[in-house]
Amino acid sequence: MGALARATFYLELVNSGSGGWLMSVMNEIMITTKLFKPSIRQHTVERSRLYDALRLGRTLPLTLVVAPAGWGKSTIVAEWLARDGVTAGWVSLDRGDNDPVRFWRYLLLAAANAGSPAGVVALGRLDAAGSDVLRDVLPAFVNSLVSADTPLVLVLDDYHLVTSTQVHASVAMLLDRFCPGGSRLPCSAGARRRGGSHGTHGS
Repeated sequence: MGALARATFYLELVNSGSGGWLMSVMNEIMITTKLFKPSIRQHTVERSRLYDALRLGRTLPLTLVVAPAGWGKSTIVAEWLARDGVTAGWVSLDRGDNDPVRFWRYLLLAAANAGSPAGVVALGRLDAAGSDVLRDVLPAFVNSLVSADTPLVLVLDDYHLVTSTQVHASVAMLLDRFCPGGSRLPCSAGARRRGGSHGTHGS
């Protein structure tokens, strides 16, 4: 199984604040704390069943973590990454990330932050004059993932705040066309699950 088949995207549906340090990338101000994982609490509840479900998700292109607000979805993913020693890129999204270029800049910075050369290569394409996400950036990202020695795990926190059809189409294309198995991003991925239903969903 190639590295691309083992690239997993965790879309964490939870509302958390963001802000903090800033960095400039190609004259655009980026908030570096959006790339930070949540802090791990010292005393947490053991959630073996959920950890097992997240481990299973690493064999799939996409895992959705869905539960009502306040159920600790970001925390459980961060705890699992730390417990299993999984190197992952993390980006906390907000409504400002509905711009496709901004969204992909943060996603690629998260990939680079996880040590993936694919993020660096694709960022170069993103910043090129006349660049198009679907035509130029996605192929560069995927081609670099294929040749990578290690799998890539990305956590897209607060994805429900992204409502742009262009962003959804680009993520769907990544999963549908470039990830083996033909997984597709559901249109409802950005909606928080209300009521008592909760859990993890692989596709």
